[in-house]
Formats: sequence, C-alpha cells, structure tokens
Amino acid sequence: MWAMLLSRSNGIQLLRKRAHHSSEKRVQDLTFCPRENSLHPLLSLKSNLSIIAGLAGQSMETVEKMLSLAALGDENQQESIFWRCGRMERRRACVTAAALTRSPMLLLEAPSDMVDLKTRLYTWNVMREAQRAGRTVIFTTNSTEECEVICDRIGFVSKGKLLPIRTIAELKQKYGNFAVLEVCPATSFDKAEVVNSISSMFPEATPLPVSPPYSPILRWKLDLSAEKEFLVKFDLLNELLLSLPVKKSCVMKAPLDVIAQTIIDEHKESEYGE
Repeated sequence: MWAMLLSRSNGIQLLRKRAHHSSEKRVQDLTFCPRENSLHPLLSLKSNLSIIAGLAGQSMETVEKMLSLAALGDENQQESIFWRCGRMERRRACVTAAALTRSPMLLLEAPSDMVDLKTRLYTWNVMREAQRAGRTVIFTTNSTEECEVICDRIGFVSKGKLLPIRTIAELKQKYGNFAVLEVCPATSFDKAEVVNSISSMFPEATPLPVSPPYSPILRWKLDLSAEKEFLVKFDLLNELLLSLPVKKSCVMKAPLDVIAQTIIDEHKESEYGE
C-alpha cells in the first residue's frame, strides 16, 4: 500500500512533474529511505549524520537536536560504529538522515514495519514535521490503521500496479456502506454456537478472514444498504451478544482493511474479465 502525507504548500504537484530535468536535479527533488540500512556501516552514527547534514547545508546544532529527538543523544551511542548499533537505533538514524535532507519529497519504504513503539512514534513525528515544513511524504505500509491515523491520501498496490489514489473520506463514501462485526468466543468450544446464532440473525452476512489465521476472533461483513432494518437488528444483536458465551465484541463502520480488500478484489475481477 502506498500512503501519503501531502505538503500543505504544493499538494500532489510533485508527482506530476515531468522527468525531463537532469538526474542530479531528480536526486535533489527526492530523498529515499529504504527499509534496510542506508548509512555507511563503518562510520559512527554522528559521522554519518554530520556528512548528510553538511551536504544539505544543515548546522551541527540541527544534527544534535535530531539525535536527541531520536533518543540517540547519548555520546557513546553517537560514537558507536553504525553496524554495531541496535536495529532500532539504526532505523531511527536512517529516518533522521532522510529528515536532514532538504528535498521537497521524502519516500520511505515501510518505515514503521517491525519496529518498537519508540521508533514508530519517532518516525511518525518526523513525517509530520516534514509535512508541516512543506514537504510531501510518501511511504509504503501494510497497516491500514497507520494510514487512518496519519495519511491524507492512500493508494493500494495490486499485482504490481498502483490503483487510483484517494482520500480516506472518498474511499469510505464510495465503498463504506457496510459494518464489520467482531466477536471473540469465550472458548474454542463456543465457536459453533456463536457462528450459528450470528448467521441466523444476519443470514446475508459475509464471513471475513482474520489475521493471524489461528486468531479466535470471528468477523462478519454486514451490508448497510437497508440501514433502517439494520438498526432494528442492531438492538436485537446487543441482546443476543449478552446471552452468548463471548469475551468481547464490537461493531465497526467500514474499517479500512476491508475496504482495501474490496478494492483489490474488484481490480482482480476486472483483470480476469478482460
């Protein structure tokens, strides 16, 4: 999935530029932060960032500030050889390096995938600061929750193709006429009873896959085209859930992960039809 934080000043116009200018100019326009380490393995953290800051015309005071914000302010950390640092420290250093450049567009590959909470929050803060500074941030992610929290626009990738980019509001307006019911049975022995009861009340409900596959959570997609009828059933559903052996349950209006799967399925069907 491709997601975007748009610059408040120039919007998406950077993506529409023609690539007729020199390769040197293109490098200045775009900073890419790959998922794997992008800094020199034999230099210290501080040396790596100092070189990048110098090339970008940034001061050492800015480097020190960024190191502190990245929880890399300890002098021993800063002087450590890059490849000897912990994985989370290396990741925060790479994101910091991207932030130190002055290119109007940042492209980050899965910046918060398989990282700890400290690194994720720092990465999000860097991305938001870049946006507030008038830069456009584009990143890949597998997390629809992350998109809903920080993104202006998102586009889904299906079979190597980037599908049309839209705002979350546009996606929910077009595809969001449904709700998702999630139920966690009290024990594995109660699953059949819960499934039968929900299926009886909502015979048109579509079972949804869960991740990971061994999760005890049960999910159904409920059509809201007949919303008045659903609201009547919703009151009955509350009573039913109170009588069933369940640990917890919730109803969500059009979660983004289900919308994403709907769009990708439609794209696959259209390709198959052709």
